[in-house]
Amino acid sequence: MLINIIKCDKYYVKECQNSWSNYRGLKCVKLVADRNYTYTEARDVCQSLNSTLLSIDSETQNLYVTSLLGQLSPNTDHHYTNGLYIGLHRQLRNGSSVHEFEWTDDKDQPLVYTNWAKGEPSDWLEPLEPCVEMYSVKVSAGKWNDIQCTGRRYAICQQWLLLSNDTTSQAIDNYYTGASFQLCEHLDYVRYRNNCYKAYDDEHRQPGLDWTAANQQCKADHKNGSLLWFEDSYEYAFVKYWTQLQMKSIEFWIGLSANNNTDSVPYEWINDYPPYVRRWAPNEPQYQSHVHRQCVLQNRLTGLWRSDAYCDDRRAFVCKVSEPLAKQSNNTIYSLAVCPEFVNSSSGSSIPSTDTTAATNRWINLHRQSPYCYWFSDQLTMDWPEASKHCRQRRGGRLVSVHSRHESELLRPFVQRYDRELWIGLTLSPSNLSQWEDGRLVTGFSNWAPGEPNNPKLDRCVELRAQDMMWNNVQCESKLSAFVCQTDKQFPDGTVGVGGRWPSSGADRWIPFNGWRNDPEVTDNDTDDGQTIGLSASLIWLLVILCALSIASALFVAYNFWSQSLKSWTGQYCQCWKWFNRYRQHSYDTTSTVGTGGSGQTSVRSSVRSGSVRNSAVITDRNVFDVRNEES
Repeated sequence: MLINIIKCDKYYVKECQNSWSNYRGLKCVKLVADRNYTYTEARDVCQSLNSTLLSIDSETQNLYVTSLLGQLSPNTDHHYTNGLYIGLHRQLRNGSSVHEFEWTDDKDQPLVYTNWAKGEPSDWLEPLEPCVEMYSVKVSAGKWNDIQCTGRRYAICQQWLLLSNDTTSQAIDNYYTGASFQLCEHLDYVRYRNNCYKAYDDEHRQPGLDWTAANQQCKADHKNGSLLWFEDSYEYAFVKYWTQLQMKSIEFWIGLSANNNTDSVPYEWINDYPPYVRRWAPNEPQYQSHVHRQCVLQNRLTGLWRSDAYCDDRRAFVCKVSEPLAKQSNNTIYSLAVCPEFVNSSSGSSIPSTDTTAATNRWINLHRQSPYCYWFSDQLTMDWPEASKHCRQRRGGRLVSVHSRHESELLRPFVQRYDRELWIGLTLSPSNLSQWEDGRLVTGFSNWAPGEPNNPKLDRCVELRAQDMMWNNVQCESKLSAFVCQTDKQFPDGTVGVGGRWPSSGADRWIPFNGWRNDPEVTDNDTDDGQTIGLSASLIWLLVILCALSIASALFVAYNFWSQSLKSWTGQYCQCWKWFNRYRQHSYDTTSTVGTGGSGQTSVRSSVRSGSVRNSAVITDRNVFDVRNEES
């Protein structure tokens, strides 16, 4: 209910409507994403809703809004490809020649908090970009960027809540802690999207648990429970926002640890997923290969991680209960596979993949559960056809294909070493159809930069931007100084997969690899190429069977018709033949002599013309009719 509009262009309401989100009893927030707006249009659409563009005065509020981006569309990969206008813009101050940023709902409010993206704001001298957007894509969600006001973005609107006169301790506690979180059904956990969370705080309570015992406690709460792991930046923003309000402990266990193994990525989540959200503190992680296990703590205030804690320390911890995820039954078989020997293109000699002295000449096994090996080049400057040819002919592989967010995040720490654009094995058709080098189409996971792909008739090849792992289509003749090759792992018996497909028959058949889990953001939209081929083959066989049945039915009908006709014709013919044969027998002289043979048997000798007997025998031998000489 709208009460009134008071000074500073603030709109005040008594309570938040259904389509608005309540931020700590202070504001109602609404994301307007039905279409793209210019800054002026975004401001006007908020005013039509009796609100203003959002102003942000703290990290807590920025985290809250970032978490809202993830709640709106949990099963898509980017949620929004565009940013969202907030109420920050640059204006000339009275008596000053410097353009300064100010909030639209309170021009006198000092700019006490900012969350600029790296290198932003980029237009200080000449204010050609006086308006501000909040990024919405996962990699940089929640960061701010100054843009031209004519750019088209979504909008975030706000209404201020009137403070309640309720002075009870519960009302005051709700105001200061924001205790308005939705609870999970049948579980004393807080809900965010399809997951549930619970903090086991050791402040003024139990002294906490060690890392292993903490995870066991999470599993005791629910069969799908485990120590906290992060799916994306939106979830990270929610947990940081929630723990800052609800927890007292400075640090708590999360489900990230490092085992003493030979993987190129030593740290992984407790469910064996690679860490595609990374929030390491400075000088972290401090990986020590001689230590059996290293466990990770998250700081409640900064949200940053450190890895130098002992796993046996008793600490607070956070549990997460996620939707049942189908565990891949073939997770362990790839640990048996190895990267193929690399062929040195200059000498032609075979170099074992375990030879670390030839680091630039060997395939890299990024993860034991991945069916692929990778090779990174930053020494050769090539266009896309040259890079593709080099991977195929000189390296025995292909330009890299990226079919899931897990594969993309697995590549991230290696790709970002180069800080440049790299060729990947993706091309576009003039009709904007995307296809990978391994033959698969882009039907599910994609990671296009905002506004991409564009102009596919000219820009038909795709580069990977190292800074944010996003894709951009460019002309194939462009020269890039880096690219990534990919090949399939080999098993000890020499079995090699082609594009992730393995032998599918026999007792030892392999199961196609579809990522490290059934990711809702992937499997709901992505269609595995092997499944597509299987479906097509099934349809083909079904059509063949239907055609065969149709032909058989037609032949059966034709046979019935023919047999009935033949039976009628042969019946008439046989009857006529019998009449004719009888007539012939009566027309000849027949002499019968009856006597007793030597054996006591009665013999009958018919003296008829041999021609009739011979004809009868011939007809009988043909098995057309059974015509016998009958005694008259």
